[in-house]
Formats: sequence, structure tokens, C-alpha cells
Amino acid sequence: MTDATTKRMMRLYSEERPVDSFFTSLYQTPTENYYNGESVEVDIERDGEDVAIPIIDGLGHQVITLEKYTNKSFVAPELGIMGPIRAKDLKSREPGQNPFSDPVYAAALSRRAMKLLRKEESMIRRNIELQCAQALQTGVVSLIDNAGNAKYSIDYGVKASHLITSGTAWDAGGNPLADLKAACNAIRNDSGFQPDMAIMGDGAFEALINNQSVKDRLDLEINIMNGGITGIASNGGTGGAQLRGMLNVDNFKVEIWTYSGRYKHQSTGDMTNYLDPAKVIVRASQGRLDLTFGGIPNLGSPNRVNIGLPTRLSGQMGGGNFDLHTVTYVDNSGETAYVKAGSRPLAIPTAIDTFATISTGV
Repeated sequence: MTDATTKRMMRLYSEERPVDSFFTSLYQTPTENYYNGESVEVDIERDGEDVAIPIIDGLGHQVITLEKYTNKSFVAPELGIMGPIRAKDLKSREPGQNPFSDPVYAAALSRRAMKLLRKEESMIRRNIELQCAQALQTGVVSLIDNAGNAKYSIDYGVKASHLITSGTAWDAGGNPLADLKAACNAIRNDSGFQPDMAIMGDGAFEALINNQSVKDRLDLEINIMNGGITGIASNGGTGGAQLRGMLNVDNFKVEIWTYSGRYKHQSTGDMTNYLDPAKVIVRASQGRLDLTFGGIPNLGSPNRVNIGLPTRLSGQMGGGNFDLHTVTYVDNSGETAYVKAGSRPLAIPTAIDTFATISTGV
């Protein structure tokens, strides 16, 4: 029995951390990127920048042919998460609940199931962000389990010329402008697109703005044409990233972004940046990046229960670039319910030559 004091229950404070999603926002997911088969394929045609040559007296026409296309096939990893709800726990007080209110088991089950589903959804979204980040930093998506064991890997084959290592660290007298120029030229030469975006880790950005050669260049350009980086302070951002300004790199005008989105590392438990703080990703924003989702077959269960959760949350239904399969069922004893969520996402850097990575050595 309670004591003679009077009490008031405040509204519950429930901390559900937002998912950083800047890299995910760079990828497209049109309708054809959702599929039910085992793999997804793409045909790729590439063009050159050939120039027509003159002919004399109508003779000697230059003969050209259409470029041959290549076909690439990809198999996505399957993600699966399951959370149990024990029947005996339904009689316990839920967070924020008046301790004198009688529990309604069905309502308590639905609330707990929805909370589990939100947690599962966030975990899958972080895996997607990690894939999108890895593909742009190394051209390889590599996923591990909680013990650090490799469970899935795919190498998209980024050209060596697009993986640049600074000869001297940016914070030790290196030349950031030369490295950025090399990255921009690699993209322009191999893809034909103009690079216009650089996404920098925290360490790389600090080294850039404190590098003497960069300072000298900015002072000169600001005096001559009000160029260089405009607005070192944040000019706004999206998905955890911040737009820092513009930088003229040779003939390329590049937006400078920083991104410090992070996740809890699967095996170490440490908070880890999606973007290596010492790396810079240079890209042409016109370059196509695809996020695909495969279906997960399910034949149903005689113990499936309907507690108001959707069986599928898909971008095809207006939910953006995401796809989630869910099922809730009760074990044969009736003592435990399980909320399962699954997805088959794969980040594909389709326009493989439209980005490059600089390891700055900071």
C-alpha cells in the first residue's frame, strides 16, 4: 500500500535517437529498384568525347559504332532482427504509466511491439547509411556481425586513380588543393561529369582550412574575385551534414560539406563515424547512385497475430528510399510474442567513375 504522500507522474521522456541519413539521401530508389527476385541487374552504356574529323571531296567518312553495353548483377544481403515480448511482462507497469491503472494486455502488447519495430527500423536504416558511406569511400561494401566476422562483401571495382592518398598529410604541410585537383580531374576524365561536391570528415576539413597553402590561395582569390570558400560557418545541411561553402579548385567550383554522422560499431560498441574523419569524398552530383531493395518471401505462420503493425513498409507506398518486411507471431505456448523485421537493401554506386576518395593522412 502506498504511503500518505501525494504524487504526480510527469509525461514520459523517451529518447529515440534520430538516424543520420546524409549518404542515403544521395542515392535514388525509383520503382524498378524494388524487386522480388534473388538478384538485381543493370545494363551500362558508356560514351566517349570523340571529335568529328574533316573529310575531302565527300570521301573518307569517319566510321563510328555504338558503344557496347555491359551487364552487372548484384545480390543483396538480408538483414533480420527479432525482439521478444513475454506475456508475463504485460502485467508490469510500462514507462510513463500510472501505477494504479489496470493493464490492458492487448494494448500493452501493441505498444511494446510498435516500440520494438521502431528500434528495428532504425537499426536497418543505419545499416543502409553504412552501406551508402562505404560504397563512396572505398568502392566496397563490407558488413560484419557482432563478433567482427565478415558476413557480406561486394567490391564494385573503383579505379585506383580514384583512390588518392596524400603524399604528405594535410595537417603536416601537405597540399590539399593539389589532391582535390587530382580527384576532380580523375572524375572529369573518366566520366565526363563536372565534380561539384566534396564531403569531408571532421579532421580533413579542419586540416584544409588551417593549411597555409589554402589560406594563401583564399586570400588571393577573395581579393581578386570574391572567390575561395564563402561562408566557413555552416550554411545549412541535411541528414546530419553541413554545407560549409564553395571552393574553387582549378576550373571546378566545388561545394564543401562536412559530415559527422555516427553509429554504434557492431563489434567494438564504440561510436564510429560513417565517414572516416581523415577522408574526403569528391563527386559529381549528377552521378547516379542506386539504392535497391529485394523482397523477402514469407509463407505465413499459423501463430501470426494481427496487432495493428503493417506487414511491409515500402518506398513504393510513399515512404521514401526504404523497404521493411515485418511479422508478429506467438510461440506455441502462448507465453511469448516475437516482432520480426527484415530488409534486403544494397547500395550500388552505378556511376562508378563519378566519385573519388582522398585519404588525407591527418
